[in-house]
Amino acid sequence: MNAARHLAAVLGLAASATVSHAEPWPEVKTPAGAQVQTVASDTILNGRPTRLFRFEVNAGEREVLAFFREQFGAKKVVENRLKNDPVIATRQGDYFLTVQLHPLSAQQMQGTVMTTQLLAKPLTSEVTADTRRMLPPDSKVVSTMQSDDAGKRSLMLMTVNQNSTSANRDHVVQAMQQRGFRVVREETPPDARGRSVALLLSSPTEEAQVTVADAGKYRSVLINRMKDTKR
Repeated sequence: MNAARHLAAVLGLAASATVSHAEPWPEVKTPAGAQVQTVASDTILNGRPTRLFRFEVNAGEREVLAFFREQFGAKKVVENRLKNDPVIATRQGDYFLTVQLHPLSAQQMQGTVMTTQLLAKPLTSEVTADTRRMLPPDSKVVSTMQSDDAGKRSLMLMTVNQNSTSANRDHVVQAMQQRGFRVVREETPPDARGRSVALLLSSPTEEAQVTVADAGKYRSVLINRMKDTKR
C-alpha cells in the first residue's frame, strides 16, 4: 500500500502525458556504495507498467538529494515531502521517475525508486477486471497493484464505499464463493466488532486475503489475490 500512496502523491504531475510507443526503460543510477534490491520488476500499478527497487546507502539526506538533482537535472525535478520523507521526481521521455527517501539513521538513507511508464490508456488485466466485479456496485477503486514475478502473480486492490462492514463482507465472500473460493479463516478483533474483519480464502488455484475496515464515513475493502502461475 505504501507504493500505491506514493504513486498517487506524485503521478498527478504527469497526468497529461500521452504516449503511443514507449521508449526503452531508463536506467536510474544510485549513489556510490549503495546496496540495491529489486522490489518488483514486472508490476502494473494503477493501470501503468511500473518497476520498483530499493537501496540503502551510508550518506545523509542532503547528499543523496544532491546526487539525484544532478542525475535528473536540477531544473527538471519536482521535490516534495510525504509524511516528512523527501520525494524527488522527474519526467524522462515516456517515463516518470520518483525517489522517496527515508532516514535509517543520521548518516544512512533508504531510497525507494519507482519508474512508471506513461501510457496513454491505463492497462486492465483480466484478474483486475474480475476482482472489480466482486465489489458492491457503489464502490470506488482507490488503487490497484499487480505483480508477476518468479512465477507468482499477486493483485492488491483497495476500494471504499458507504456500505456496512458486514454488508461488504457478505457481498465479497458470496462473489468469491461463486468463483470456487472457501473461507479458511475469519478474524475480528474483540475491540472492533462490527467495524473490522479479516478473512483468508482459498480455491483450488488461488489464495486471497480480504480486509474490511472503517475509514471514517466510509468502509475500506482490501482484496489481495495470489496465484502460483507455475502450476
